[in-house]
Amino acid sequence: MKQVLSSILVAILAVFLFAGCGGVNRQEVENVHARMIEIHSAAQEYYLANGEWPDNVSILEDYDYLGTNRNVDRKWDFTFQGQNRVIATSTVFMSGGEGQEVRYDVETGLFTGYGSE
Repeated sequence: MKQVLSSILVAILAVFLFAGCGGVNRQEVENVHARMIEIHSAAQEYYLANGEWPDNVSILEDYDYLGTNRNVDRKWDFTFQGQNRVIATSTVFMSGGEGQEVRYDVETGLFTGYGSE
């Protein structure tokens, strides 16, 4: 009986882990990576048109360089660190928890931080 209960518990835990309930949600990570690339591309367009780097992501949306993505944008706050790095910090709406950070280094094309390693 004990062995059967242990097997059931292991099976239940496996289902939660593979369903994304116990760790990093790969789809969330892929979505934020794609959004960060979009944001940097929009910032480059803004720079070419205006001769200066945008102060924040909201400017890109306000001047129609970047469309909204409500699903991703409510879960992540995006900022620039110079012209070659985009930072995403998760909000309370992200399933992995608030305060997670993903960094996109444009020069290397690499993502680091939450779910990226």
